Amino acid sequence: MIIVRDDGSFNDTLLDIEIARLESLVSDLERLRDGGVPAAEEIAAAPIIDQWEVAMRSEAALIGLIQGHPRGLSMLRPSVTSGLWIIDPVRGYARTLSRIYALGLRRGEHAGSIQ
Repeated sequence: MIIVRDDGSFNDTLLDIEIARLESLVSDLERLRDGGVPAAEEIAAAPIIDQWEVAMRSEAALIGLIQGHPRGLSMLRPSVTSGLWIIDPVRGYARTLSRIYALGLRRGEHAGSIQ
């Protein structure tokens, strides 16, 4: 997750690492879509994971009452976003894996309050 500081700065190196990681993932997804798989040499050179199983892990996300979601998520109950990649409270937005969200009031904050 990239955190934008109040002055608008962020860690350039971490952002470059995330961009490279995502570009690599997109490349592999496009290869799969186009009917390709990793070459035998690529798999042979990869780290081996033994005794494996699929597991779930938590990641940073936003939870709140969402309005205007393209999939019509209910605003009457708390919803959870996809993984949080960027949050910039000063400029009022967050970027999840799926989309940009405009940040409204923080939990516990009321219209007109200053925090």
